[in-house]
Amino acid sequence: MFSFRELARYLRVLRVRAVSDPISDEYRGWSWYREPVKPPGYRGLALSDIAYLYCQSMRNVYLKYVLKVEPQVTRPLFEGFVLHNVLYRVVEDIRKHIYENVDISRLAKLLENVKDVVEDIIENSLSIKNVEIDSDYKRELMLKAESLYIHLAMYYVGEISHVSTEIVDLRPDALISKAIPQFSQFHVDGYLVGLSRRLVVDAVLSNVIVEFKFGNSVNTDSVSTALAGYAIAIESDYEIPIDFGIVSKIWFIKIKEGKYVPRFNIIPVYLSNELRYRFLSLRDEAYDIIYSEKDPGKSKYCSETCPYYHICVGDSS
Repeated sequence: MFSFRELARYLRVLRVRAVSDPISDEYRGWSWYREPVKPPGYRGLALSDIAYLYCQSMRNVYLKYVLKVEPQVTRPLFEGFVLHNVLYRVVEDIRKHIYENVDISRLAKLLENVKDVVEDIIENSLSIKNVEIDSDYKRELMLKAESLYIHLAMYYVGEISHVSTEIVDLRPDALISKAIPQFSQFHVDGYLVGLSRRLVVDAVLSNVIVEFKFGNSVNTDSVSTALAGYAIAIESDYEIPIDFGIVSKIWFIKIKEGKYVPRFNIIPVYLSNELRYRFLSLRDEAYDIIYSEKDPGKSKYCSETCPYYHICVGDSS
């Protein structure tokens, strides 16, 4: 995980790259009216359908936008949805607690009802996604979610304690703005660059895009490409430069029966011309598939995380 203090450290590294390899206006989102940023069409593509390349042949684009096949919520996708909500909830709870009572020593109360909080998140997620899971997996997911909540709560309590020794003004706003990033889903209209009007970024902090990815096997290259796409969309919508991104990889280690420990890897990403070009090329390739209505065929490797795995695995064509 990271705080504002750590964010500044990552940015110092990225700024060195920015000086030697500046981002051209040609690849900024505010150049939506001219190539290469100008899209081949305006079909409202979901950025996740094209940038993460969970389907190497991009057959998912054909199935979704040409054949109109509904995607399936796979277990990894559902787990990611739940754990994202845990992350947002713990930060929301800490902020709420500070506003109600600035006494830092009482933040430990957040841990008293973790089990109930997590169970509520999972039940709401099951309802929203309209899926069912077996009792064994639900228990495993509960344990991971509880572990994540406790770890993050303790981390940010430590950050608040540290910050409180450095500042004179202990009002809630002062503490929160210094110690706790605002991890709220940031909504973006990507229409001008051929993307969905309802793009959602995990967080934007001080003009830095943050994406949380659960699982140690996450492909950092594909997430970096997605961050470049989000940057272009934000620049087209808000007319502000987005040069940097952060990928926060989170996974769990099972240390004994009924006990999981979260692990974190923070990867700073410079949203370079090269990354932007890669994203725009994938976007244009997706439009080629849609307009040609030609099935690109199954990928050589079908990941079980793909929401169309159930289609391709049983398809002999």
